[in-house]
Amino acid sequence: GAMLATLVLGRATLPDPELAAAHRATGLSHLLAVSGAHAAMLAFLLGLGSRGRSLGASRLRLGLVLALLFLYGGVAGAEPPVLRAVVAFALAACAARIGRPFGVATGLLAPALVTCLVEPAALTGPSFLLSYAAVTGLWLAARGRRPDGRAAWLVEALRASFWATLLTAPLTLWFFG
Repeated sequence: GAMLATLVLGRATLPDPELAAAHRATGLSHLLAVSGAHAAMLAFLLGLGSRGRSLGASRLRLGLVLALLFLYGGVAGAEPPVLRAVVAFALAACAARIGRPFGVATGLLAPALVTCLVEPAALTGPSFLLSYAAVTGLWLAARGRRPDGRAAWLVEALRASFWATLLTAPLTLWFFG
């Protein structure tokens, strides 16, 4: 339970029982789970995806999607995992819109800086370290080109999973035994 709370909520404490009961009663608990993955999925569902091809959307679409992402971040309580995802997507989308490159270092450092300004203690927490280790593993596995065929796609997916697992396993053992 503690591990799940840390991974989902970004902290090792349990939410207020009344708030959790209200979320369960309304069926919103899975929608409001504080997760950078949820912010990323929301951005993709709203059309900011496809390896940057549609990140350079029109100003209106970009503005609406970013407004919804920031609204989600606010509804989720501006928890560090969501804040990191929202900041990274906002920067990537704006960079694509103006035709500027957006590298992995920028995608990791800018949200880390915002996290440092908002909640410095989160930089050494399990949520931050595990997510950055996983993204670093995925970056190490990336080759920069799309795999040709199903077999190559499967190999790339397994390779990415291997690197993400390799880099997160020591942290998982350290924090959760």
